[in-house]
Amino acid sequence: MILLPLFLFLPGPVAGAGGGVGAAMGGVGGPGIDGPPGDDIVVVGTVLDGDLGDPVGQARVRILRPVPDEAAEVVQELETDSEGEFVTEPLAAGRYLIRIEVIGFEVLQEFFQVEGRSPMLLTAQLVPEAVELEPVVVSSVRSSFLENVGFYQRAQRDQGVFFDRAEIELRNPLRTSDMVRRVGGVTVRELGGVSAPVVTMRGGCLSDLVLDGHNLGRGEPPDHYVSPGDIEAMEVHRGMTVPQEYSQNTCGAVMIWTRDPGELAGREFELGRTLRILGIFGAALWLLAR
Repeated sequence: MILLPLFLFLPGPVAGAGGGVGAAMGGVGGPGIDGPPGDDIVVVGTVLDGDLGDPVGQARVRILRPVPDEAAEVVQELETDSEGEFVTEPLAAGRYLIRIEVIGFEVLQEFFQVEGRSPMLLTAQLVPEAVELEPVVVSSVRSSFLENVGFYQRAQRDQGVFFDRAEIELRNPLRTSDMVRRVGGVTVRELGGVSAPVVTMRGGCLSDLVLDGHNLGRGEPPDHYVSPGDIEAMEVHRGMTVPQEYSQNTCGAVMIWTRDPGELAGREFELGRTLRILGIFGAALWLLAR
């Protein structure tokens, strides 16, 4: 058995207290050149969620070399894969600065020492970024539909991330999925065999899509069903904040409430909404039958 020494470098105050970088030297457990000390060294890194321990994909990783009296020089720039891993080109032994950035987490920046045999294994733990939300703007006349389904009550209890019509118009998204791209712990990504992006939560699990109270299933792309101009409100729930009457998925759910054409035109509220739902399900059945 070969024991790998583990070092945690904490040279000073670090952005994101609770995160950090640990390094182990030796040619065990990763690709690279198992060369003698003194050769250039490949660094095999893994980026993890510091709270859950899950890998963090699509993180921007920059390796910088400190230069006296000057700004640090960028040596390499990489991106983590779906397993949270990255592999550098061979680096000369010495002191470097690593900077890791990804939406939903605080920026991590620390010094570390490249030394020993190649490959050198490195683990970085990121601290989830707290999402500060502006209060939901509610007009003087509330939607009776949103009132009945508990939207305002859940928003007041801060059970998830909420967007009303005013917020949607302010952001002016091109696609429905764009509304959730900047929500912490949520990723919008392409999935093989699906023509529109799907919504995943931390760990890569697929969230449910709930449209006007109807659960359309896990991993359904929201862009297939509704455009931003037709949305009255949205809710994004991660983990146990999902309302049990709409979803039993412990991963999470995206809930969309559509604008009712009947209400906007002064006609019966539920009729317009019902016709919209029937049209959406008809389109879905037609796509499945092709």
